[in-house]
Amino acid sequence: MRSLSEGLHAKLTLADTQGTLCEAIAFQCAARLRWTPTPGPVRLVYGLGLNRYNGRESVQMIVERVVAGR
Repeated sequence: MRSLSEGLHAKLTLADTQGTLCEAIAFQCAARLRWTPTPGPVRLVYGLGLNRYNGRESVQMIVERVVAGR
């Protein structure tokens, strides 16, 4: 997890149950999601988005809601 914009947002690297990694971003973690990212299992509701940064494009998950741990 990497904190962005002075802790407002979090850039996450997530792994599924088979260990496949993907990138995600959680905007307004505390205010909108009422969540403080910590290492460990979590269940998320997300949408897909296109990340454009430094001339590169990649697919990323955009966290919409945190459901619960495990």
